[in-house]
Amino acid sequence: MQTDDILRVEDLHVEFRTEDGIVNALRGIDFSVDRGTVLGVVGESGCGKSVTATSIMQLLPRPRGVIKQGRILFNRLEGGVAEEVDITALAPGGSRMRSIRGNRIAMIFQEPMTSLNPVYTIGSQIMEVLKIHTSMGSAEGREWAIDMLRRVGLPKPVNVFESYPHSLSGGMRQRAIIAMAFSCNPDLLLADEPTTALDVTTQAKILDIILSLQDEFNMSTVLITHDLGVIAEMTKRVVVMYLGRIVEEAYVHDLFHDPKHPYTEGLLKSIPGTGHRVKQKLHPIRGSVPDPYTKIDGCAFAPRCPHVMKKCVFEEPPLFPVGENHSARCWLHGR
Repeated sequence: MQTDDILRVEDLHVEFRTEDGIVNALRGIDFSVDRGTVLGVVGESGCGKSVTATSIMQLLPRPRGVIKQGRILFNRLEGGVAEEVDITALAPGGSRMRSIRGNRIAMIFQEPMTSLNPVYTIGSQIMEVLKIHTSMGSAEGREWAIDMLRRVGLPKPVNVFESYPHSLSGGMRQRAIIAMAFSCNPDLLLADEPTTALDVTTQAKILDIILSLQDEFNMSTVLITHDLGVIAEMTKRVVVMYLGRIVEEAYVHDLFHDPKHPYTEGLLKSIPGTGHRVKQKLHPIRGSVPDPYTKIDGCAFAPRCPHVMKKCVFEEPPLFPVGENHSARCWLHGR
């Protein structure tokens, strides 16, 4: 039977073992992604957004990065029937995971130059993906790759196909990465800061391309970003992360108009307005993110929270329902 969600993450804990100690990168996160929708994941640098994506792809650096507990349930469609696969139970280098990674689940990384091999042409790298995951021959694969480069708006796609990454601009390289990600018609796309280091005009074009292809391929997307403006424009639902925990989850409209967690309120108040008449004073979030090696007993946001109570320091709150499909991890809603 086909299920409504394509991905479900349950109580996911990830840690990194370093010479200085253990970093608890993810401390029990839960979320799901509905079919055909865009889920936004937002938060400061170091909150665990990218670790979430690399965990789903089984790309954690081994042996330092370890999934301690939890499940990542991917509902892949085979012949119109949904097959639920627990990704955490698969060997990262095993054939089952390789058949999913880059094929059924694709990923766009932050920096395209780290995703593209500088000694191979763009075309050969897309062709490698098609050779591994499809039955296309060389001629058919070449035509398909060039067509994908054309769909992402690259001028002279044949020339781009034959070009090396260093000869392309940052925006062109990111488009090539998007073409590669969509080349196998994936069920789920993980977009990790896909517009980092690009100018505003190029950012808008890249986001439009992702949305257009998502609609064309009827695909689900997890969009990871620190840009709330991108979240407002691109997503239906959003989860807010702080220090390895989800602190709020809601539909985008509810989150922007009625945030329930003090951290989310702080993020929204720190965004500058637009227009020459805007004179609203910005209110930055005081303090800084705790050291990742620090053991946290209560709420991780307590040292920076304007509403902190004694209970916050010693006992971590659960996610409280604060409205329809809206939850927040704050004792303000559980008194």
